[in-house]
Amino acid sequence: MRPPRKTTAPASTEHKNQDHHNHEHDTETTFTPTTDICQQLLDRYNKSSAPQHRHLIATAAATRSLLLSSSLPLTPLSYFAASVATLADSDLTLDADALSALTAFLAIVLPLVPENAIVPSKAAEAVVVLVGVAEGRSDAVSNASARAVVKCLGVLLGFCNLDEWNSVKLGFETLLKFSIDRRPKVRKCAQDCVVQVFKCCSHAYSTETYSSNLSVKVSLKITSQLHKVMNSHFSALTRHIFGVIKAVFETSKGEVVILVAENIMKSLESYISLGEKNPTDTVLYAATLLRSALDKLQAGEASKWIHNLPLIFGSIAGLLTSEASTAAQASDILKELINSHISGNLLTIDNKSVDDEVLCTMAANAIKSEVLRFPALGFAMGLTSFHYCESVVVGEISYLYMKDTILKLGDMMKLACQSKFDTKHLQECIGSAVIAIGPEKILTLVPINPNAEDLTCSNVWLIPLLRDYVVGSSLQFFIEHIVPLAESFLQVSAKAKKSASRKDLQAYARGCWGLLPAFCRHPTDTYQNFGSLVKLLIPSITKDSYMLQNIAIALQELVNQNRSVLGSSVSAGEFAAPPKTSEIEFGSKSYSKKKASRNIKVLASCSEELLQALVMSFLGQPQSSVHI
Repeated sequence: MRPPRKTTAPASTEHKNQDHHNHEHDTETTFTPTTDICQQLLDRYNKSSAPQHRHLIATAAATRSLLLSSSLPLTPLSYFAASVATLADSDLTLDADALSALTAFLAIVLPLVPENAIVPSKAAEAVVVLVGVAEGRSDAVSNASARAVVKCLGVLLGFCNLDEWNSVKLGFETLLKFSIDRRPKVRKCAQDCVVQVFKCCSHAYSTETYSSNLSVKVSLKITSQLHKVMNSHFSALTRHIFGVIKAVFETSKGEVVILVAENIMKSLESYISLGEKNPTDTVLYAATLLRSALDKLQAGEASKWIHNLPLIFGSIAGLLTSEASTAAQASDILKELINSHISGNLLTIDNKSVDDEVLCTMAANAIKSEVLRFPALGFAMGLTSFHYCESVVVGEISYLYMKDTILKLGDMMKLACQSKFDTKHLQECIGSAVIAIGPEKILTLVPINPNAEDLTCSNVWLIPLLRDYVVGSSLQFFIEHIVPLAESFLQVSAKAKKSASRKDLQAYARGCWGLLPAFCRHPTDTYQNFGSLVKLLIPSITKDSYMLQNIAIALQELVNQNRSVLGSSVSAGEFAAPPKTSEIEFGSKSYSKKKASRNIKVLASCSEELLQALVMSFLGQPQSSVHI
């Protein structure tokens, strides 16, 4: 298999310091393989006065004369063979202009040669000739000549025997040498050719032409060459190496990637570990490659995947202490890792064989151990902690992995409240945790304690966070835990000696009751427990005027979110969707039509008494009319 056909030709460029060695034959103009290439060049450049064009036309004309005298067809294959023969016979006698023109002509002709038209042995011979020109005539090889040779090598490798390393070794190693050439255009051309080799082989594999595809042995040899030149410090070759690694991961057979992935991952981890000492874009590129490598291992080698998972997770997590934009991008990569590799199936091991069960347990333990290693990374900076928690807290299994992190966040919030620091990002972090694992588990880890001697240690800062972030909880939890919590605050306030403390405790009690609308955002048990909630609320309507607004909003919330599922034109309500700070999908908290229908029936049957109480309260307190 050879690279996709490139029918391009030189465009006009200027001399540099009038030095003929600097003629640039940029192949940017399209030619066709069905028309005599010499005639195409004459038609295009006959009126050009540029020396490089005059030399190119003369070379083409001389080659055509040679073919005609030998009664050979004027095809790209014939022009290729004649040009290589000329290079082999007279490369030591050609001056710089002639060598530049001949290599440029060959670079135009070679991509026009039909696929499989050059037998591998002849392609290998041509590679030897071109490498000899590049390395043996350094005095005469200009930038243009070097680029032309590189392009020819890139195409010729596609004609070589890709099952044999010796067939591609010389050409590939020469391309690697040119990949670090001091001349930028030559270096870039060589780097593009290396990537192209892998891409063209991927095309061969997709067409199931195995003989034209890189063998496992050759692929391993090539990737080992790349690994040798990898470095933990940035160099002119770094971006090129990463591009080739990307091509390897995308195009090589699974067995190849599995065999080379671990060594490459170690090098990538080493590169990432230097952080800001390397350019940010390359560090993030390396992180993306690590994710790709892990994907490949997960699909083909479970034991290696388990071994490398915590290392890769930790390596990328280390970027969360970088500046904000880098941390944000690292956060996105971590999210993709978590979505792909940390999922419920690590915990759901029913219907699996013993070996699979062991693997799942090992993977879960590996992830957990690594997550628990890095809480401090997420808390190094306020903004970074937001990105870290948003990345990690996604899904119910987060509770198993993030308990220590949430406890650390709680400690930080206490300190921030005592010191009156800005807590915006901390609140967003904890809010993400509330959405992900629910208020039930949050309050288990960070309980609100009305009896604390110092209210700053009672975690009352959680009340407004729960109000903003609770979604998909249960009415039962509100009835059995939040309402008793409000009553506890009132009981403690009655014993408070200081007026200020008493007022604070009463405010916290009202805050707990104020969580009612939040717990009515898509509760999981509406039709089971709404009746119990109504019985609890009716006394509050006549006794506590501040509850009117909460009850009215909560009722509206319940009705609107269920009617919207059933196709009603009623708006979903201002508080129906999770807060905008959340990246959890709203659909995951929604109802089925069957459940919404059951909820609506219960709401209709149980609301009459509640509405009567609200109307009576409205007549007595018209100031509450907005929400009622």
